[in-house]
Amino acid sequence: SPSLRLSGCYTISGVNDGEALERTVAAMALTGVEADGVRVVLSVVATALTLCGAACAFVARADGEEGATLAGEEGRRWLRAAARLLGLVDGGGADGGGGL
Repeated sequence: SPSLRLSGCYTISGVNDGEALERTVAAMALTGVEADGVRVVLSVVATALTLCGAACAFVARADGEEGATLAGEEGRRWLRAAARLLGLVDGGGADGGGGL
């Protein structure tokens, strides 16, 4: 992930991401969040992380230069990934779906 590369932080000592996710999902269920709600929340979080990746890729490309862009295929790739995570496109078609 570009955001991890920029931050230099890949792991946190003593933290098991899988176990943390399981505890979070269990806590959501205990508070009455149904499975569909959990999927929506996790999709929104994944989308935010994907868009953060796009922003970090933009920053890495800019590297102090004016007019950096994520246009073209790279920009479309990030947007398609975010749209798929939100369920806005099915990923079909020559352009990855949704005209992006």
